[in-house]
Amino acid sequence: MAVCLLYKGIYPLYLDAVVAVEDHRFEQHWGIDLIAIGRAAWNNLISWSLREGGSTITQQLAKNMYFTQEKSFIRKIAEMFMAFRLENAVSWSYDGLCYSNGEN
Repeated sequence: MAVCLLYKGIYPLYLDAVVAVEDHRFEQHWGIDLIAIGRAAWNNLISWSLREGGSTITQQLAKNMYFTQEKSFIRKIAEMFMAFRLENAVSWSYDGLCYSNGEN
């Protein structure tokens, strides 16, 4: 489960680095990056495995807070719907801190 901290004390450069590595189109989508999902679907199709997920930071936050780590299409769809809800309910700084702090 993700643990969320207050924004105070976290360097903006750290949050910028997380976005650059994990979700460089963060400010251009609404919680789901269709380009990343399409790329992941294509790579999974040609490799015949569930190797990539194409998740945004918000989707990863949803997975860490509400779902298991199992790889399944049903979980991925539920994660996408939860990402929509989180994107509307959580501010960017809170979202970034929950994500960063939830990864162990």
